[in-house]
Amino acid sequence: MGNHQDTATDQKIQEELLDILIKVKPDLKRDEIQNDTRLETLGVDSLDLVEIIFGVEEKYDISVPFNANAGSGDAEMFSTFGNVVEAVRDLISEQNHGVDGQLANSVS
Repeated sequence: MGNHQDTATDQKIQEELLDILIKVKPDLKRDEIQNDTRLETLGVDSLDLVEIIFGVEEKYDISVPFNANAGSGDAEMFSTFGNVVEAVRDLISEQNHGVDGQLANSVS
């Protein structure tokens, strides 16, 4: 059961992220964007990435911890479309389950 829920959630997130990506890059076509598609091959530059991150934060009411100067970790999170879907899914899950906030506070 959990797997079906995750798949449905991933598909919903994928569709919503496609909407955000196409809003930022209107010349893109949905059928040319796959999970393994590298954002740089779609012509997504650093300014576009910031717009995408703002779109994600606004859509899901989450904070995306991204620092373009931080090195490979953050960059890898946004290297492919599939990585973006996974990162957003994980951030939503963390927010919904209070991983960073409630659990951390209850330990201290």
